[in-house]
Amino acid sequence: IEKALSLRKKQMDMPHRFPYIPYKENYQNLLERFMKEETKKDKIPLGYVKESGFMEWLHLQKGKPFVITGGHGSGKKSLLSALLYGCIRQGMQVVLFDKRKEFDLKEKTVTVIDGLPEWNKLRKELSEKKEGSPVVLAVGNLADFANTIPYEENMLPMLIISGTNEELTLIGNPWYEWLLTVQCGICLGGNAGSQRILAFEDLGYEHMSRSKPPGYGYLKQGVGKPTRFLYLQVLPSK
Repeated sequence: IEKALSLRKKQMDMPHRFPYIPYKENYQNLLERFMKEETKKDKIPLGYVKESGFMEWLHLQKGKPFVITGGHGSGKKSLLSALLYGCIRQGMQVVLFDKRKEFDLKEKTVTVIDGLPEWNKLRKELSEKKEGSPVVLAVGNLADFANTIPYEENMLPMLIISGTNEELTLIGNPWYEWLLTVQCGICLGGNAGSQRILAFEDLGYEHMSRSKPPGYGYLKQGVGKPTRFLYLQVLPSK
């Protein structure tokens, strides 16, 4: 209000909407609000755009993977867990590739695999499946997945964690090269220049090299799309 009055005194145009982000929001509340407004079951909320306060969501589609990248301790596993919670609530079947056993998901709609034999068996079952819930593939570690599973096109909707310290080892890997062409994902914790998958052409040196507090991320939703700075509510309440 004070900002609006100040702008009025200076005879400047006021914005149509001041940014508003609910105080102490969590992912469960964000999801409940999202599900009341959105009827399509292939979408899940991500967080709020810091500049506008509007809710940002993710459309899960075949051939369009979403990468979660960032340094150690930036909240990658927490965000993936929250997004999987959203997928489950939206009625999707989740397949989780978790070779390091870092996730503890006990829901009946989650199938956990960690190797090529299980993957081949699952792919055969899915190819024979004619109807049912949409399927989302979650990858707990990109390097483990890319070095285990042969590359294939027309993949399931994917949510992928990529550790910045392992990306150099994947240069030339077809999975990694594919992600470079899609340019869809989020970099957590600031310091966007430390990762190599997402190209943030519109970010200056400060954003590319400076850390941000946990709970913030730079979002890219496709080649040529502008970067959005998000505030994330990653942990669903118990």
